[in-house]
Amino acid sequence: MLPDQSHDESYEEFLQYFLRDQSRIFAYVRSLLPQYSDAQDVFQRCSLTLWKQFDKFDRERLFLPWACGI
Repeated sequence: MLPDQSHDESYEEFLQYFLRDQSRIFAYVRSLLPQYSDAQDVFQRCSLTLWKQFDKFDRERLFLPWACGI
């Protein structure tokens, strides 16, 4: 079975956005949670949710505000 090329391309596109902004996304999560370990847990769950919701991302807009809204 061949891998789904569109899925791979979408994942690569997501990673480009996510890796560029991940430290700022974590900083936002951290500003909401007093415990660092809690912020790490939420960030991990948020990262997965961002990938699952990426098909709804409007590429005409900025990624960071969308990610923080999720």
